[in-house]
Amino acid sequence: MFYLLLTSETDPDIPRLMEAYQHPSVARYIHLDEVNYWHYVSTTNNVFYHKVYDKDHLVAAVHCELSMQTLYLDIMVLPQFQRHGIGTMILQDVLNGKVSPPFSRIEVDIDESNAASLKLFEKMGFQFVSQEDELCHYVWQRS
Repeated sequence: MFYLLLTSETDPDIPRLMEAYQHPSVARYIHLDEVNYWHYVSTTNNVFYHKVYDKDHLVAAVHCELSMQTLYLDIMVLPQFQRHGIGTMILQDVLNGKVSPPFSRIEVDIDESNAASLKLFEKMGFQFVSQEDELCHYVWQRS
């Protein structure tokens, strides 16, 4: 796996990424404002959007926002690569500091019906903190 930071709202992989975000298996959990999102992630300080490749294939994306040593995280695996352990590999890389600037804590919100993501984050040591409506809030703290 290697990570490439998205730095332009005209990045040539955006159409492929948008296809993935619009796929029913992704769209039911991740919603983004297509008009403003790519500008936001490519120009905002402390926001890092990495395209994830396995060999020459785009397989996923990681959206990170860093605020006061807390990393807010979203992982999106392209539908055809889901259930192949890619999310686990990405999360291991994040925890090992290969993807983002230094952090001491990670926070994620996961839809309560997204069983695969809930299982992944729990397996990786994230602790359930609270639930608001359909979103479960999990935290990982560096020891």
